[in-house]
Amino acid sequence: MEKAVITWDMEQSFCDQLSNELYNDGITVVQTGKDRDIIYDSVKDADFIFAGLADKEIMMRAPNLKMVQALTSSVGRIDLRYAASIGVPICSAKGHNAVAVAEHTLMLMLMLARKSNTKHHIDSYEIEELSGKTVCVLGVGCIGSEVGKRCYNMGMRVLGIDMYPHNYPYFESIEYVDKLAEFVRKSDFLTIHVPRTSQTKGMINKYLFESSKSSLYIVDVSRGEITDVDDLYHALSNHKIKGAAMDVFPDVFYPGDSPQSHPIFELENFIYTPHTAGKSAESRKNLAKFAANNVCIYLSGKTPMNVVDPNVGF
Repeated sequence: MEKAVITWDMEQSFCDQLSNELYNDGITVVQTGKDRDIIYDSVKDADFIFAGLADKEIMMRAPNLKMVQALTSSVGRIDLRYAASIGVPICSAKGHNAVAVAEHTLMLMLMLARKSNTKHHIDSYEIEELSGKTVCVLGVGCIGSEVGKRCYNMGMRVLGIDMYPHNYPYFESIEYVDKLAEFVRKSDFLTIHVPRTSQTKGMINKYLFESSKSSLYIVDVSRGEITDVDDLYHALSNHKIKGAAMDVFPDVFYPGDSPQSHPIFELENFIYTPHTAGKSAESRKNLAKFAANNVCIYLSGKTPMNVVDPNVGF
């Protein structure tokens, strides 16, 4: 029997499904939670890690480790460099919750356009429709492409920005990142779907807001620190942009985390959801199936899906 360790606090139903998916392949699944002493003890004879956490201190205690499968789209809590140095592939779970995040993005766009955060009566002329508006999708990957499709079907003009521009249905144009400011000037909405890397951290900032239309709405469902929250607060309070919604915030990731105190939460043109965009019953089931299947692909001698390049971080 081989052993897989979940180094995270996942729902019992998820653990049960993952165990069932791998049972016939002779793999036992154990969940440790985030307690490091328990993790260190459990990974001593682990063949696979479902992360969760997988830094150097954890992986160096797992001499039999063959592969690390992230349980999230990002791999920020995994030491990619160390894994590469010991020849252990790291795989992300990008795509498993794309529909959930895309639907959440549309919800936030509609809430902003329809002023759903307002606590008083507002005039009809203050409420807007998405149809006929232009959206710029930053990051046209698994999630961004689903957002673009839905926006197109809502009657919107769809533009895209990506590190690797490509033709994609529903998008009028997809360009390199150096076109971001130009596309934002044309847009009524900017939605954000990029991983947090040294290149993307703080890329949504005062310089971008200064070049945008005052009617711009921003929806960030990516990772904390992609958007500079202080710059966003000043842009919103000084009416440089019209509104913003975030499902992320600096230092907020774990269940139960609370965002730091910030005056942005007092603004009526700001909406916050507590990192719930990717959550749904369907996405959890997709995640268990994907994670189990990827381990089986590895065991078959083939290259697993979503192998992360340690040089770029995704």
